[in-house]
This record gives sequence, C-alpha cells and structure tokens, in this order.
Amino acid sequence: MSDDIEGLETVDLPHPFETELFCLVTANHQIALDGIAQQEEKMVSHLEQSLQGENADVVSSIVSGHRNFYEDLRRALRNFSLVGVVTRFDHWISRLARQVSASNTRERSLLKKLRLLNDHIGGSPVNVEFFDEVVMARDAIIHNDSIADWEYRSQVRRVADRYVQYGEVYISDDDLSEAAQKAIAAVKWYDEKLNPLK
Repeated sequence: MSDDIEGLETVDLPHPFETELFCLVTANHQIALDGIAQQEEKMVSHLEQSLQGENADVVSSIVSGHRNFYEDLRRALRNFSLVGVVTRFDHWISRLARQVSASNTRERSLLKKLRLLNDHIGGSPVNVEFFDEVVMARDAIIHNDSIADWEYRSQVRRVADRYVQYGEVYISDDDLSEAAQKAIAAVKWYDEKLNPLK
C-alpha cells in the first residue's frame, strides 16, 4: 500500500478564504470586466460604422467620449470589488478575533480586530496601516460616493493619496490585486497561528 502512495505528489489546497474571495469577488470582477469590454467594442464598432465618411477628428472625439464612459464603469467596478474584498476580509478577521476574545468583536472596527489579533499572536506579515488605508478607501466608496475626503463625527477623513485621482477614490487593477493578496496572506497567517493543527 505504501508503494502505491509513494509516487503521488501532495497538492496544497487554497485556504477557504482564498476560495471564497475568488468565488465572491475575483471571478465576478473578471466576468464583469469582460462584459464591459464586449459592450465597449460593440458600441465603438457601431459608432465607427454609423459615422463612416464623417471627419476623422469628429469620429475620434465621439468614440473617445464613449470610451470614457466605459472606463468610468471599470473604475466603479474596481472600487466596488475593493469593497467586496474588505467586507469578506472583515468577516474572516471577525471569526478569528472571536477565538481570541469572548467580547463582541462585531462592534469593533476591522483595525481594532487586527490589533487585537496582533497583540495576542504577534505582528502579522501585513502591516495594519496598509489595511487602515484600504478601509478608508472602502469607507469613502460606501459612505461618500467615492469622494476622497469628508467629515465624519466632526473629524475630517481623507483617503490616502495613492488611492485618489482628481479628488475621487481611484483603485487601480494593481491596488485591487494587492489588497486581495495581502488580505489572503493575513488571514492565512492568523489562521495558522490560531489553528496550527487545521
């Protein structure tokens, strides 16, 4: 029997959080991006056909305006995908924080839960300040129509410059990927520390 097993390779399965993030955010994000690209190309093709014979500068201007619309759709999609990443990350961090503290962690902010875990386990491989900036961007998207600064409870809140373009939250593809990768790394690290036999 051991001879049969000897030649087999072990396969590392993804962490359940990684699978969840893929199913709920990443896959849907890609499907929506593909749909936006298809619609954009259909519209551009239709415009170019219907404007044949028109001045090239006029055609270019009209097509450019439509392309800007589709870029706005992509920007909104990235912003809301970030909201999805942070929401699922918060859910998992809450579950892990409840293993450390019997008090109601649902009433705590994501950053307080991360600090609770760090105080109990030690610092994670991902800096809490990174998530502070991502949470601020998420809050602006949800609570302030993606405007980068606002007042909340008599305090001015401002999204980190790296996530701002023309006064609004702007999440790039790289920003979204980094947030997902760091969330996965943090959840896996905390989970392994709290549940080493899993």
